[in-house]
Amino acid sequence: MQDLAKRMGVTYQALYASASGNPTIGKIKEIAKALDVDYLELLQEKTDIKILVEYQGETKRITENDIIKIFKEK
Repeated sequence: MQDLAKRMGVTYQALYASASGNPTIGKIKEIAKALDVDYLELLQEKTDIKILVEYQGETKRITENDIIKIFKEK
């Protein structure tokens, strides 16, 4: 959350306070923008694992299926 707060230009405490409990849709959209994802992704319940990796200045998303595919190829 500290990294996310930096991306959003707010303090960790401010982000925690606004995201805890029942955040507004506006706050969810701000968080999604900082994560470079569609805000609807943050509202969906998912059981698969997603890993965000920063590589050469870009944030890439790696899913559980990507990891499984990599291991099957090796």
